[in-house]
Amino acid sequence: MTDALFLLDTDRDDTPINSDELHTGWNVTLPKPVQRHAVQVMRLKYGDHLQLSDGRGLRVHAELVDPEQGIAQVVEFGREPQPVTRLALVQALAKNGHDEQAIDMATQIGVDTVVLGRQIDL
Repeated sequence: MTDALFLLDTDRDDTPINSDELHTGWNVTLPKPVQRHAVQVMRLKYGDHLQLSDGRGLRVHAELVDPEQGIAQVVEFGREPQPVTRLALVQALAKNGHDEQAIDMATQIGVDTVVLGRQIDL
């Protein structure tokens, strides 16, 4: 089973966790919302594994060592690369300029590639 993943809000939760100051074997105190959800809602107990992320690439694998105090021991941590998302538009030929309008709107939302109907090889 996959370990539960909790998102840390480092701006609001007063969670001083970053990869520059983190070491394997260190104990970290979970923020109150994370602790409550992990222990009371998900019923994680001593020895259960969980993951923490700041939503910006930091991923911490930890083991719960004191559920009542919300303390977890860092087992492993690292940074994940930023995902590469690409959007492509395949546009059929349309009348009255509707194909250009679709391409214009798609470009405004960040489409990387446009393929027109006449460019498709069957």
